[in-house]
Amino acid sequence: MKSSIPSYLNKNTLYEPLILDKPNPDLSLVIVIPSYKEDYLFQALESLLLCVRPDASIEIIPVLNYPESKAIHNDEFHQKQYNQLLAFAAKHNTPQFQIKPISPLAIKGKHAGVGHARKIGMDEAVRRFFNIGNRAGVILNFDADCTCHEEYLEQVYSYFNQANPKSAVSIDFEHQFELLSGLARRAIVTYELHLRYYIAAQKFIHYPFAFQTLGSCFAVRAEAYCLQGGMNQRQAGEDFYFLHKYSLLNELAEIKRVLVYPSARSSDRVPFGTGKAVIEFFDTQFQWSYSLDAILLFQKLMRWIKQNIELPYEEWSKGLEQLSPMLAAFFINQGIVSAFQSFKSNTASSAQCSKKMIQWLSPFRLMKWLHYARTKGYPDIPVCDAVNQLMELMDPQFEYSNDEEHLLKKMREYFL
Repeated sequence: MKSSIPSYLNKNTLYEPLILDKPNPDLSLVIVIPSYKEDYLFQALESLLLCVRPDASIEIIPVLNYPESKAIHNDEFHQKQYNQLLAFAAKHNTPQFQIKPISPLAIKGKHAGVGHARKIGMDEAVRRFFNIGNRAGVILNFDADCTCHEEYLEQVYSYFNQANPKSAVSIDFEHQFELLSGLARRAIVTYELHLRYYIAAQKFIHYPFAFQTLGSCFAVRAEAYCLQGGMNQRQAGEDFYFLHKYSLLNELAEIKRVLVYPSARSSDRVPFGTGKAVIEFFDTQFQWSYSLDAILLFQKLMRWIKQNIELPYEEWSKGLEQLSPMLAAFFINQGIVSAFQSFKSNTASSAQCSKKMIQWLSPFRLMKWLHYARTKGYPDIPVCDAVNQLMELMDPQFEYSNDEEHLLKKMREYFL
């Protein structure tokens, strides 16, 4: 099969090659680390240096970047850090383990942000693999404030070298809060509790696209990356939109071993995510989650679709109304009836039509639905209440608890 990589490199990259030396012929893993005014970068690199290394060459690409509009505040920091990176690389590089920092980039306009930085690094990783004819090379995304388990590289390498791996993989994580106390500890515990509750609730209703999508916790093959048009340039949420391209194609898997330890610190660098959630917790001392009842209503919709796939599309609006007028109003406005009509006309069987309809109920539409539902009688609820409600459905013997760390332990166990 013809490779998509040359076409991608010709049409979709933003820069000329940024790393000019030729990679080792057995380069198999490239780790991309976006870094904007990041004090913990060397801690992340030290963690990667301590990893057990697979029998293949590895490169780490730190992408130093900052908004052009804030150059006066950031240029000196990043140039100094770049020089420190060069010295660090000279000290630690080996023939099969290379740190290849990219000279600081001032990003223009609205694209300044983590999505753009990830794209720069991932595109450069593709070039590195293309230079040696390796279509199956693996691009890992890590963050500059993370650390990892010593088997991180080995486990990812092993996954992609087993029989029939998916194109991309989401890697399990745990925030390290043991050394924190007070509000800082509660903030990160409740935020991770929210992340895990949301995916656990999706798994409970047998939603096929229930995956964590953290930017610091995924890997993808170079060829598959190019086939899907590369990384987007969103300032936040880039990981969610990128990884769900693969989940909808049944090409996203999970490594259920905890291998990445994201930072538990506060940050205002992105509009949402861990750092922003921690800041908001300090302001409100509360973490909200999506209504479980709204998620269960979404489950009823999935079941109704499968049970009524033979129904003439003209009767769909009436059937949805009987299921829930509020749900019908939202999804009819989203175009569910016309989508069903199209799939009905262009698929060879009811099973194929049903599959297409469930794909149409994508993670993007699920989230849109929950945002709509919160204004129509299904408001967000305290995360502890949400987790307790879900746990009681999963295990009738479960005893209600307000202990956030106990609930997080239960949620972490659910993912094993």
